[in-house]
Amino acid sequence: MIRRTFSSFFSIFTLAALSATAAGCIFIGAGGGACEVDGKQFSVGEEFPAPGGCNTCTCQADGSTICTRLACVGTCTVNGNVFTEGDNFPADDGCNTCTCMADGAVACTEKACPEPACIVDGIGYKPGDTFPSSDGCNTCTCGEDGMVGCTEKACPPCAYGGQTYQAGDAFPSTDGCNTCTCVADGAVACTEKACLVCTYNEQTYQPGESWQASDGCNTCTCSPEGLVGCTKINCP
Repeated sequence: MIRRTFSSFFSIFTLAALSATAAGCIFIGAGGGACEVDGKQFSVGEEFPAPGGCNTCTCQADGSTICTRLACVGTCTVNGNVFTEGDNFPADDGCNTCTCMADGAVACTEKACPEPACIVDGIGYKPGDTFPSSDGCNTCTCGEDGMVGCTEKACPPCAYGGQTYQAGDAFPSTDGCNTCTCVADGAVACTEKACLVCTYNEQTYQPGESWQASDGCNTCTCSPEGLVGCTKINCP
């Protein structure tokens, strides 16, 4: 009698397992009314994440564990870029390599990066790196020996306010309060901060502008700070 009951129970359990497997589930283990997975206990009917993090398991009344079998594809987002599990990409330091892991974590090598071979204006460059020259129209390259080599083509001059300036030159704007720079291709780039104005005898003047003083013999000038300065010669 006991044997028939056990046999019948086993047949029902086997049939349930086969049905569950056909439905896309897999049995991981069996216990005795509760489930133990990776040292953790789960009660009957309790759901928990399967190893890998993308499937879900459920603890069954007979102590077995049934889990979904979805294909797990981990992704990692780094600096706005999305990588899938197993993808390799350069680390931010430029000399190490990172790998996207299944759980979305990023693992990177930790080898020491070589010191920059060339330092220009406080910026480090590796051998082979190219960067713009300070004149704005030539290009420089960091050499293997740490020396910087730049092209030497003639940069076109800039004409501004009746004056001629070379690439890289800085000079005051005609408004008297901004600063301009001669850049590549002969173009002029100026700052655009708001200028203060001067008021004299109810007239408005721009910084740098000069006019005759009210005494008729001295000259006044509007400064970049919006102040009026006049010569003080004795008038006849």
